[in-house]
Amino acid sequence: MFVNDKKDSMSASFKRPNRSRLEQGTSLIEVIVSLLILGVGLLGVLSLQANGLNGNQRANFVTDAQILAQDMADRILAAANAERIVEASNPLVPEFAAKYVRNGNYAGINVQKGAADNNTVCNPTATACDVIDAKEYNENEWLSLMTGSSLPQGRAIVAWNEPIYRIQVMWDQERVGGAVECTITNCFQMEVRVPRD
Repeated sequence: MFVNDKKDSMSASFKRPNRSRLEQGTSLIEVIVSLLILGVGLLGVLSLQANGLNGNQRANFVTDAQILAQDMADRILAAANAERIVEASNPLVPEFAAKYVRNGNYAGINVQKGAADNNTVCNPTATACDVIDAKEYNENEWLSLMTGSSLPQGRAIVAWNEPIYRIQVMWDQERVGGAVECTITNCFQMEVRVPRD
């Protein structure tokens, strides 16, 4: 019985694989699998980076659009209040001039980045202008601001729905060219209520 046990233990030792031989290095399959996992992880990081840059750029465009819309809102409100002052201080001003802005006549402004201005000679801060020339001056100033902005293919529209002006500033977010229309991803809208009589 002793001899048999010894024989079994010797045969078992020869059958056992040598662990140091198995753990000497990695196989080609293990390297390929680890590179594949690393590649998938890096693609995910690059995708997050691209989305972050796109979101940051859109935030900059929205900020520029908000500044442009607020500028036109300020121009409309200033003109509406100036009309009231002129009307009260000068009874000879025609009725239409006193109510020009408050009756929606700033509606229809539609400026596109890079378009030519109206070449108006009126500057309401330096000379006296009638209300139509003052509107053209404000439209040209707004066009100049639009052209200087970072908005790709920037466009701005003023619409009237009594007693509210709706100001829309839009841009080509995807830079595909063509007509720029107001959608949820490329448009900033602001509403301005003008004082009534």
